[in-house]
Amino acid sequence: MPEDQVDHIKRYYPHAVCGCGGTVQIDRYQRHQVFDLPEVRYEVTEHQCYAGCCQRCGQHHKAHLPDAVPAGQMGPGLIAWINLINGRYHLTLRQIESLLQEQWGLTFSLGAISQSQKKLNDWLAPSINKSVKRFVPRISAMPMKPDTTGIAAPTGSGPYPPTRPPTF
Repeated sequence: MPEDQVDHIKRYYPHAVCGCGGTVQIDRYQRHQVFDLPEVRYEVTEHQCYAGCCQRCGQHHKAHLPDAVPAGQMGPGLIAWINLINGRYHLTLRQIESLLQEQWGLTFSLGAISQSQKKLNDWLAPSINKSVKRFVPRISAMPMKPDTTGIAAPTGSGPYPPTRPPTF
């Protein structure tokens, strides 16, 4: 990795004076790079909603969380990570529960982990629905022909093999 992309540089020099009493002139160095993962820890943000009472009329007033603050205990980064390791890396909810505990000391129930999937689905639903609406007319306009299984497949060349009549 080029030196300008390295995060930390530590320089080590030989003794300035040789055993014979002469001065050591530095003329070169050897590079040795060590790659490591940074310490990862979770971040907690506490949101405090205050309440009070009008000193004149006695009416109670209560602050509310902003819309951008998640209603549950999991933020968007944790929800995305849980769904990534479940969907892409095929970890079960129980494995995710164990990993959260072992890696970060976080304890969430299987139900809370499962609910994070619903939250992600709810966040993505508008984008997915928009994409589906855009592509469904194209797919339904493709010429179709029935095969022997009764399932319609696109005609012409493509990923589907040509249909053949059954042989008895």
